Amino acid sequence: MKKFGIALGAAAALPFGLAAGNADAAFINGSLSFSDGFLTVGAVPPGTSIISQLTTVTQGSTPIPTMCSGNFTTAAPACNIPGASTASTFTIPPVAGTVYTYDGFTFSLTGISNVVRTPLSFTGVLGTDFLTLNMTGTVTAAGFDPTAWAGAWSANGSCIGNGTVCTSSSTASWSVSISALQTSTTTTTSIPEPASLALLGSALIGFGLARRRRNA
Repeated sequence: MKKFGIALGAAAALPFGLAAGNADAAFINGSLSFSDGFLTVGAVPPGTSIISQLTTVTQGSTPIPTMCSGNFTTAAPACNIPGASTASTFTIPPVAGTVYTYDGFTFSLTGISNVVRTPLSFTGVLGTDFLTLNMTGTVTAAGFDPTAWAGAWSANGSCIGNGTVCTSSSTASWSVSISALQTSTTTTTSIPEPASLALLGSALIGFGLARRRRNA
């Protein structure tokens, strides 16, 4: 009877062992920034907007990574993962699709929020305007679970004008700062670790011994 009680104790501990044995998902972590001196501008001079009123944003196709951490770098100096980065055109409101790649990492855009459009203004003959927004999406890479990401995107335009409209030299540049949020975009299944499976086996053996002693 005493050994039967020990077997029951092992069985009672079983749920706790299984609960503690869930395998962790391999989410992507870290952050990176891109910048590019090229952004297709809006109206050709004369115009009253360079980039502030854009609804289709054509980024330079080969942005430069300027800051990297976590899984987006392998060793000092940062941003040293080989392979060209790419940037794609996006729309406001967004259409789902790839917006950036960084070697094996693919950033899919799913949402845009907090769009701020700062109209064209002049200081002397220099005109400037601004467009800022927040991005959200999913980043994927081989060996990782799909992971949510968020980014802050901004662009500034400049031109030469007469104090009211641009007349020449309209240019624009953009930058984005991205952070992986280390949260899965899909439901994951808990997997018992070997220690939990061993505990299950011990409990079953204990029940078997107790039954044999009772029958004897």
